[in-house]
Amino acid sequence: MDSKKDIYNLWIQYTTKNDEVFFRQFVRGFVAIWREQLSLELEAMPAPSEIKPDSGPHIKRLPEELLPAIQKFLMIAKSDGEKRSLDDEEICDTSLLFQCLTIICRHFDNIPHVAKSNFIPLGIEIVSSVLKNANQESSKICKTLVKSFSGFLEVIFDPFLTWRHFVNTDLYEISHHPITQLNSEIIPFIYGCFENDNLTSDCLNILGGIIGGSQINAQRAVSPATVKIIVTLISTWECEAELRKVALKCFNLMVIVLLKATPETRQIELTTVMQNYHESIVMLLKTRHFIRKCQGESFEIADDTDSCINVGALHALIDNLKSLLQEPTVRAHVCEIMIDNNILNILIGVPNIIESWDIDRQSLMATCVRVLRHICWASHHQMSQSTIEKLFQGLRLSGKPSRDLVAQLISLVDALTDELAQKTTNKQTTTN
Repeated sequence: MDSKKDIYNLWIQYTTKNDEVFFRQFVRGFVAIWREQLSLELEAMPAPSEIKPDSGPHIKRLPEELLPAIQKFLMIAKSDGEKRSLDDEEICDTSLLFQCLTIICRHFDNIPHVAKSNFIPLGIEIVSSVLKNANQESSKICKTLVKSFSGFLEVIFDPFLTWRHFVNTDLYEISHHPITQLNSEIIPFIYGCFENDNLTSDCLNILGGIIGGSQINAQRAVSPATVKIIVTLISTWECEAELRKVALKCFNLMVIVLLKATPETRQIELTTVMQNYHESIVMLLKTRHFIRKCQGESFEIADDTDSCINVGALHALIDNLKSLLQEPTVRAHVCEIMIDNNILNILIGVPNIIESWDIDRQSLMATCVRVLRHICWASHHQMSQSTIEKLFQGLRLSGKPSRDLVAQLISLVDALTDELAQKTTNKQTTTN
């Protein structure tokens, strides 16, 4: 389509002839035109403060019967999906409908009109049915549908895309947009995808958007069930890298919203959540997959592009502790909880545990030391002499340290020295 006039003419033909072909052409043209003005790729959006509430078209400028028409064809897709598997063209057409709704919701005045309709329950039933019937040949088109639907839900519940900003920066900006109440079907949908092994990073972005969009919805979404999903993913070696990355960001945001919530509004205690994280690290460290083989036995280390076990899972889980400390409003509390849950001792013990692993141990130990430095700096925690000795004894097991490890050790010593000097100054000031 070349212009909005062409799109308008297609809508006239659809309403005059009641022909589905013209409606599908209208939707394709509408999405194509708005794609040029409005990015539907949520991964690289600006900060919440820079997002305009009127980016999309206002509902008063759209055909009056557009939302009812979209609802009609979603109901047809749902009905057809209950009788048989939708073909690729039908799935693609349905994806375009969700992209159309996403564009409409980028004008915040339209969100209440869309939210009060039954687009979300219809979408959940359609996507659940498609995922249930998916096979290897249709997996790509199914992912497109899930991505389109998840993007639609994100702009409904997190219009300023606070979650996406958090994923990119680890900084949380509370949204002050009027809240769209969380539908009761969404969390069971996400959990169902998890139980049926259909959970993708796009599905998990729905959860992230709900948590990031408002404190009220976050308190409903952060529950034992959703924490179980996240903990299971991050404590599993075989978890796909992108899914693990989103799961870790979800975990971090869960910690932040729990810290900001009053005790009576929490469905799960923060200490329990952090204890689960501690147990996840311990679980990964118990693997025997990387243990050095006897001479003569073959052994291949999986690289980060392999779908089987690779040491990147443990790297990610440990390095994520540093990300947990980026949000300044909760940094001190998070440090305190980490220390109370024995995270420091786990990190200090890693060099001893992995001594027999046939991996790049230097890199993993550098990650541990880097995180230790951040925890000590952020919490003003002074490591004891015995703790430091235990750390260096473990590090010596791997021989000559790499440049990165040496650099991280120097930074750790500097942080500990600065803290000791500060405490000495404070003590002298008190004495005087």
